[in-house]
Amino acid sequence: MEPIRYTLHTAQRSARLVSIEATFPIHQFGPLKLNLPYWRPGRYERQYYERNIGPVTVLQPGAKITRIGTHEWSILPGNNSVITVAYHYYLNRPDAGGSFANENLVYVNPVNCLLIDKNKMNHIAELQIEIPDDFTLATSLLKKNKNCFVSTLDELLDSPFLASNQLTHLTFDINYLKLHLWFEGAQNLEVEKLKKSFEGFVQAQISLFENCPCSEYHFLFLITANKSYHGVEHLNSTVITLGPADKLMEPPLWNDLLSISSHEFFHLWNVKRIRPKTLLPYDFTREQYSDLHDITEGITTYYGELMVARGGSWTLTELLSEMNVILSRMLDSTGIHTVSLSEASWLSWVNGYHLEGFPDLKISFYHKGAIVAWMLDLYLLKNSNGKVGLDHLMKALWKQASTPDYKGYTREEVLSHLIKFGIPEIDKWYLDKVNNTYDLLPEFSDLLLNIGFTLKKTETPLNPFLKIGLRVTFSEEGACVIDRIYPDSPASSSPLHVGDTLFKILDYPVFPISDHWDTLIHQEGIWTILYSSRGELKETNINCLPWNIPARYSIVQEENPTPEQIAFCKRWLNGF
Repeated sequence: MEPIRYTLHTAQRSARLVSIEATFPIHQFGPLKLNLPYWRPGRYERQYYERNIGPVTVLQPGAKITRIGTHEWSILPGNNSVITVAYHYYLNRPDAGGSFANENLVYVNPVNCLLIDKNKMNHIAELQIEIPDDFTLATSLLKKNKNCFVSTLDELLDSPFLASNQLTHLTFDINYLKLHLWFEGAQNLEVEKLKKSFEGFVQAQISLFENCPCSEYHFLFLITANKSYHGVEHLNSTVITLGPADKLMEPPLWNDLLSISSHEFFHLWNVKRIRPKTLLPYDFTREQYSDLHDITEGITTYYGELMVARGGSWTLTELLSEMNVILSRMLDSTGIHTVSLSEASWLSWVNGYHLEGFPDLKISFYHKGAIVAWMLDLYLLKNSNGKVGLDHLMKALWKQASTPDYKGYTREEVLSHLIKFGIPEIDKWYLDKVNNTYDLLPEFSDLLLNIGFTLKKTETPLNPFLKIGLRVTFSEEGACVIDRIYPDSPASSSPLHVGDTLFKILDYPVFPISDHWDTLIHQEGIWTILYSSRGELKETNINCLPWNIPARYSIVQEENPTPEQIAFCKRWLNGF
């Protein structure tokens, strides 16, 4: 059977354009329907890749092409046995899920830009990439010959590539896995430090699952001059953007590098192979809803941090520091008391990744999912007297995913695995955590005690914005934008909204606010706020009354843990 063939021409990369030709064999009667993907793996929300596609033309005489939707075309092939379409795509999104080009780089996520026949996802596809002779090409795709790669269409869409004349390539062998680290934009890499740390968490994860589903794995790093942090999992690779480049090998960015790399590598099993039934196979032409992102992303976030420590790169203190960040972000979620984990998963297509929309209806299934995963791990340890942990659930899910007729898992199947551990009503306990919205902290605190940790209430650091109930972010240019208004705070009854830009508090400019910090912290009474909303400059008065500022908590180690706590902590940390 003839393969689907794609050719990417990169001569116009300085204009951030790639020229694409796609050839499809015709094996059916009637029109050929082609789609540009509606979304991408790793982000369960609508994407708008069609904004970046130029006019699509068909090259065979006698064939006729018609656009029939925002991301769909219909072609009447006439008497032709193959159809070739040609178009340009604009590569202008340099994050880990996009595509980008400049004079020295071509970075492409095929799922962004390739027109597909959705009925041919298991069809063989060839990708020819035309690049300058001095460019090196990095991808997990199987090479057929020079710059030509072959896979199924499904695999191709899930296999990004980097091509550049400025790539740094490191390779390590870990048992039967060849690990590739590709860096674009990095400075002063410390090779031995990278080798030791990556070998640590990679080996820890392979040990958990007891085998590795691929023989080679590729980390594709886009290291930026500015601050950045983003990663996306793929079939046998990941793309990670991180910066600033000059801080890469130093904490805290070094810890970010390990955390995000471990997280994305864990997806090699969890999501890329262990996948919810509603997401297997991927259908990029429609929404695919799931209520299981507490597993796909929450458990992955938890293990992403834990595996760095298991691999020996973090001390227990450093691991707790990272977990405290996750706890803080969970507690600061706007919808923590109104949206459950399962509901947040389902609604990712609506509001899972953005601040817009109805106030206080957003949580992150990454952060809350990670805390619930930790609770489940500790609950299993406690109620099995240290004989069972979350590792056993992941092993069971991986064994299930390794069967030839695997169709994905359901919540009911996860519960079935848990019930087999012999812990009374663990299914009800677990469902309670993912389906309800009550305060988890009391039970979390009790579970932490079993491994010698304490959940400590700490005083919330006060700042002039929080004093009136605002959380803000500053752009690199210094713009101060409201990204949360806390319920029942002084600002909650004001005309301020999320997205408004603040200019002055009283007569003090908000940038740099540090010059007036102490004055405003102790200032009571009426505060006059100068701000803009939808481009209109406005002023409002807020009565700066005391309010119930949300408490902060941190996880700390007990000063004198018991032998039993120490033993449980070692079991938790080292795994099974």
